[in-house]
Amino acid sequence: MEKKKPKFDPFQFVKDQNQKILYFFHNDSEKASLWWGLPNPSLGNVPPILMVNARQHKKLERFIDSSLADNVQEEEDTHM
Repeated sequence: MEKKKPKFDPFQFVKDQNQKILYFFHNDSEKASLWWGLPNPSLGNVPPILMVNARQHKKLERFIDSSLADNVQEEEDTHM
């Protein structure tokens, strides 16, 4: 018997990823909201929300996680 993959829920995905974006922007919801809707040069000038709609959520999640990791590393480097 095959295991079924859980169905992708774009609303849950955005909710989960938005928590990371809010952390990045120090809980500034206006900046987080703009981030989702504005073209992002690091994503090929595509707004992140369109990547969710185009089912490129895995790529977007990797980008978010990588960006947060880079930001944490930069903060650690500046505090040394």
